[in-house]
Amino acid sequence: MKRWRKLFTVSLAVLLLFSSVAMISAEEIKQEQSTLLLVPLDDRPANVYFPQKVGASAGIEVIPPPKEMTGKFTQPGNGDEISKWQVENGDQADGFVISTSMLAYGGLVASRIGVKSLEEATKDIQVIKELKKLYPEKPVYIFDTI
Repeated sequence: MKRWRKLFTVSLAVLLLFSSVAMISAEEIKQEQSTLLLVPLDDRPANVYFPQKVGASAGIEVIPPPKEMTGKFTQPGNGDEISKWQVENGDQADGFVISTSMLAYGGLVASRIGVKSLEEATKDIQVIKELKKLYPEKPVYIFDTI
């Protein structure tokens, strides 16, 4: 029994030594974090919280617009305000991930109700062209639902 204790103690000591060496190495390798501006599909955690956490695990800071701009469930988000927010903060981002449903209609539920006309919705997504003109080197990823 004493033999197993010694073996366990030595193994644990070796494990702790190597794990602390790995932590030091990880700190040395740490690079500057990338930043993405995210226009979510709506305000649900699956569209805001989860992308932030997944991005953080990959070393990417994911920044959504302020909550008051994205609406809440049946209350549509403000695509015009979100567009202004993107242009104002675009210089801080390395790229953009944009839901056209949010920009054009105010979110998923609002896109199904059809309160806005096609002309209004088309006008609200013109910020995508503006972002590409302002930041031609930065990637712009667009998504929508069917």
